[in-house]
Amino acid sequence: MALEKGYILHDRYEIMEVLGQGGMGAVYQARDISLGVLVAVKENLVGDDEDYTRQFKREASILANMRHPNLPRVTDHFTIEGQGQYLVMDFVEGEDLRERLQRVGKMPEKEVVLIGIAICDALNYLHTQDPPVLHRDIKPGNIKITPSGHVHVVDFGLAKVGEVSQQTTTGARGLTPGYSPPEQYGSARTDQRTDIYALGATLYAMLSGKPPEDGLSIAINQTTLTKITDHNPNTSKQLAIVIERALETKPENRFQSAQEFKDALLNASDTISRQVALGAVTIAPPPPGSFKQSTLSDTLSRINPSTTPGPGGLNLPWYAWAGGGIVLMAVIFGIVMMSNRGDSGGADEAPTPTVAATATDGGAVVEEPTPTEEIVEETVPQIAFASDRSGSNQIWLMDIGGSDEDAVQITDMPGGACQPNWSPDGTTLAFISPCDRNREEYSDSTIFTIKADGSELTPLPTRAGDRDPAYSPDGTQIAFTGTRSGLTQIYILDLATGEVTNFSNTSTRTEQPTWSPDGAYIIYVLAGNQLWYREVATGVSGRVSTSDDRDNGQPRFSPAGDRILFLQQSVRTASPPYFQLIFWDAAPSPSGNGLPETKFAPTEALAFRDPAFSADGQWVAFSSNPDGVNHDIYMLSVAGSDLTQITTSGALDFDPAFRP
Repeated sequence: MALEKGYILHDRYEIMEVLGQGGMGAVYQARDISLGVLVAVKENLVGDDEDYTRQFKREASILANMRHPNLPRVTDHFTIEGQGQYLVMDFVEGEDLRERLQRVGKMPEKEVVLIGIAICDALNYLHTQDPPVLHRDIKPGNIKITPSGHVHVVDFGLAKVGEVSQQTTTGARGLTPGYSPPEQYGSARTDQRTDIYALGATLYAMLSGKPPEDGLSIAINQTTLTKITDHNPNTSKQLAIVIERALETKPENRFQSAQEFKDALLNASDTISRQVALGAVTIAPPPPGSFKQSTLSDTLSRINPSTTPGPGGLNLPWYAWAGGGIVLMAVIFGIVMMSNRGDSGGADEAPTPTVAATATDGGAVVEEPTPTEEIVEETVPQIAFASDRSGSNQIWLMDIGGSDEDAVQITDMPGGACQPNWSPDGTTLAFISPCDRNREEYSDSTIFTIKADGSELTPLPTRAGDRDPAYSPDGTQIAFTGTRSGLTQIYILDLATGEVTNFSNTSTRTEQPTWSPDGAYIIYVLAGNQLWYREVATGVSGRVSTSDDRDNGQPRFSPAGDRILFLQQSVRTASPPYFQLIFWDAAPSPSGNGLPETKFAPTEALAFRDPAFSADGQWVAFSSNPDGVNHDIYMLSVAGSDLTQITTSGALDFDPAFRP
């Protein structure tokens, strides 16, 4: 039975309406009470089978960690015992291709190619994941065109999640006659070529105004495929050949990868290929009133995203809706993980160019260049941190506003791991290991990198005692603290060459480096208690902090480069450490006494440690133990207000790092 309107699911999601329903569950439009945005919640009713539950958690975690400009992350997932499994995704409003075909009939060839290559980009990314990912339900009803003319791939199907190596029954697969290939009906193996067929069938319908004959019927010789040009004689012969190849009933006769299919679509017409490269075509947006309007625009219009924190203290700019260009949004619960990669081919492709179109009085589409717009992907902010919740200190990743139960363990280092630091593109973490506890020095630690999904663990050419890794803003270097010269100094590792150079090169102890956002300066701790800067290009250095009677450490530049946040503690009293701010307009004189300091936190009651700015610079995460026992992750607004607890596990949580 579907959940009723107004029902609060998982103490967070208010059900607004049922978007789709089947025997295995339903899809709902819901309001995220915590963040104040609309979401799609997919329900899968599989009972209490432990194998299904484990598989669901594993695959949901993989989907949530995928990064691609055309595919958003899954924002939440959870299982309610005795009820079902739930995946929370972006909600996308607009007109789907099924509705558009009913409204306009056949679609212009240029739009068909443009939509086709955009979906190929998304599929190529999915298919080249490790493990690879299948969609298995590409069809016109799962492709939307928004009011601003952008293409989104959505999945409101109810296909079963399963390994490709498993042979699943017909009832366990999402089937749509005309769009599902023959192998999806029986017990045969499905792979990336299954999605190729479904996309080919979708493009066939866009050109022909009707779906192709059923693939299984063709395979057993009960019918034949009608040529596209029989339905639409104006279709170019080369494009028809390309699409009909994707509809071969034998997988080995289709395109073997999404990249190969995309290349063939572009090569089918030199004119279209040139126009796409120049950004000279786009998808015509649906006319007003052609689709059901959601309450999303009204919800957002009531909130000033630049100034108003939502529930839980989060600013809406982190969740801005996509605008400009061609953006593919996947709502992907019916997506399938494959245990074997197969021949997926092709590297990841860049997003499809921005293109424009207007309609003439006669209804024809005339393509025009449009100004490039900024593409803002709607994502839930994530934070990496160190925690001993699994028995030893390891790096974990969780959504801001999510639950501790949904945190994902990234590392599994025998001696523990801590001090995570993100690469600028948010795909990779640098960290140190071993790490037995939260402290300033680690005599035997070295530096590693690892992908956000836990893959590609790589030891860097560092030595015992190296710590405090900090990626440069361009991602080509890592600054760190080391003792290889017998004195604690700051070094820089060139990630391309593996060369390590002594950056500070002084006779005084230097440590804890942080880069300015433009990469021009490194701020560091000198002599254990003073903040200094050093210009990267010239080596010119000078004092930043002014206090001599306090210990200063853990400096962090804000993303805008206009302030430095750091930890300060009196050496004369037993008061807990607190945060100070230094406003940075330009480097102070090398012979000066530093810059004025300003108290950041409104109270010294908390023991502040491990500061980290959010990507938008509006929040500061830190670790603290206000009860004197539990070390958790908290955050404050940059105004020093809206104190919010992020982790509540009761474990030792420290070293937070917002994901870029």
